[in-house]
This record gives sequence, C-alpha cells and structure tokens, in this order.
Amino acid sequence: MLPTIIDHGSLSSRAAHILSLVEPTTTELIHLTASLTSIGIPQIHALLKTLSLSPVLSRIVWLEEANLLTIPASNALLKLLEEPPSRTHFYLTCPTSASLLPTIRSRCQIITLPSITPPATSQLSVIKSALSASAGDRLLLAQTLPSDKTQALAWLASLLVEIHALLSQTIAPNSRLLLVKIARLAHQTHTQLVSNVNVNLALGNLFLHLPKSK
Repeated sequence: MLPTIIDHGSLSSRAAHILSLVEPTTTELIHLTASLTSIGIPQIHALLKTLSLSPVLSRIVWLEEANLLTIPASNALLKLLEEPPSRTHFYLTCPTSASLLPTIRSRCQIITLPSITPPATSQLSVIKSALSASAGDRLLLAQTLPSDKTQALAWLASLLVEIHALLSQTIAPNSRLLLVKIARLAHQTHTQLVSNVNVNLALGNLFLHLPKSK
C-alpha cells in the first residue's frame, strides 16, 4: 500500500481521518508533529530509530502538518516512503499537497478531504448519556445522530478525536479501559458505514453494544 497524503479539509478533520484508521488493540500510532516551527532532521532520525525495532502491532506513522518538513528532513524521509518497514503505513497530513516536495508527492497516493464544519457540541456527551440508559433509550439517542452517511462518518471521526485527546491525558485505568472499548466500537461502526451498511442500523447497533454503567 502506497504512503498516503491527506490534504484540504481542516486540521481537525484531517486528524479525525487518521484516528478513524487506528484500531487501539491492533495498531500502534506513531505521531510526528513540528518542533517549534518545523519538522527537522533530528525528528526524522528519531523516527528511523523507532522504526528500526521489530513491530509488535501494525504501525501507522502520522506526520501532521507535513508542509512544515524542512528540505533536508523531506529528503531523509524519501527512503522511508520508498521502502517502508514491514507492517508500517505512512500518512502525511497538510492543508495542500502542493506544499510538499514533488519527490514526496510522486511516492504517495493523495486523498483530498471536503471542508467540514467543526461540531459545536461534544460527541462524547451523547455516548455518556447512553451508558446508563435502557436499550430503548439508547436507540432513541442513536436516532438523534445524523442519518446521512457522510455526516455520520464525520460524527464518528470527531468522536474518535475526542477519545484520543482524553487518552493522551493522565486518567484512571478504568476510565481508559472504557474509552478504549468505546473507540473500538466507534471504529467498527465507521468501517461498517464505509462498507455501505445502513446508517441507522449501524448507529443503533453501536449504541446497543456500548458498555453499561450505573
């Protein structure tokens, strides 16, 4: 599979797209971001060292805002893109692929995202309401979500962004386990929608299978 450039959309929608690909129990996410104002040679060398270790899980390497790669760092990255380590896939996100070196673009497939208006409310709050609800109430909550496939996919992607942000914080082990379970279900539902499963059925199934809390 070719390395992938994800461009356009927004910073959050590009992040949501990447996080929707991560299955917490089978995928290791290696996230590379700018140090101050650029992604330089030291970061690429550190990445090379990390990738030299044999993977236990499949690895997704995410270079966020890849347009901030310095030219030396871009050139150092080329070899990795040409011959990725085993079980490793590269994703470069940026506002426009035109900001990357032509030699990088030529080695990647490009996915262009549509513009998505950021949600005004927390997606996780709906999930939290469902945890203590009866089966009937869970289905009613599921019916409040978008029935349009594109909007439902965006909703799930935003949910995964929220969960990832919480998991990056120091939280209690029980809360972390709960979030991982929800993320796994959200990712499964996202995959189902991509495979053209009925939106209402998929979301209803998601809510019915959420963990129960008192």
